[in-house]
Amino acid sequence: MKSEKAIQFFVAIVFLGVSFHIHAEVPPSDQLLRRAYHSSITGKEREYFVYLPAAYFDTDKKQWPVILFLHGHGQRGNGLDDLDYVLTHGPLMEAWIQRRALPFIIISPQLPLRFGIAGIEEDHSKDPIPVRLKEGVPERNYGFKSALPIARTNAIEFPDGPHSRFESYPNLGGWIDIKTELISMLDSVLSDFKADPHRVYLTGISYGGFGTFDMAAGYPERWAAIAPIVGTEHLKDAVKIAKARLPVWMFGGGKDATQTPLAISDGSRA
Repeated sequence: MKSEKAIQFFVAIVFLGVSFHIHAEVPPSDQLLRRAYHSSITGKEREYFVYLPAAYFDTDKKQWPVILFLHGHGQRGNGLDDLDYVLTHGPLMEAWIQRRALPFIIISPQLPLRFGIAGIEEDHSKDPIPVRLKEGVPERNYGFKSALPIARTNAIEFPDGPHSRFESYPNLGGWIDIKTELISMLDSVLSDFKADPHRVYLTGISYGGFGTFDMAAGYPERWAAIAPIVGTEHLKDAVKIAKARLPVWMFGGGKDATQTPLAISDGSRA
């Protein structure tokens, strides 16, 4: 009798343990969503990424800051099977591929191929798409290492042709050509997710750095701050940004011989 009760007790403990294991809450994970939209500019169906950090699912009350990231010229594409190329650089690569717990909702669209610098096209077949591993993170791609020494350059003496002395340079277009769709994406995310409309940040790299300045000058009231990376802008737009008192955190590589500092206030150079 005692042995029979012992067996029943053992079975009950095992059952409870299995039941507890089955019903135990799984820690929330971050999510990378693809949001579909119809592009009135291209006339085609496209998608863009929205990243939600794991902590986003911990509470229903908190409003999250938002980053809108504009990629570089080399990651343009059709917004469908090309979309993963926007994972190559930027905050989405850090959060999704490198698993860094960035406390932001991240919006990452893809610029259509038709909006770019004439004569420069992409051969995506040769470009590696970063892949999120089931465990751990992949080795970083350091393909942009440079042997150039880091050296400061006086903007007035900058040798980069039309960029020197802040003389006018060609309107490269690009992101500003789809500005209405970018704002529509932003408004959609602000409406559909726990997003804070007062903490929306704009950043971009290279071609996206130019786009960051363009969008900031066009919609200065929409951003809490901007962080353009290796991009420049027309002086008149820099004046608009300064007059709007929009915080700017600008990055330019000390080994980058193709960029120049930007005038970020009325009449002065920095």
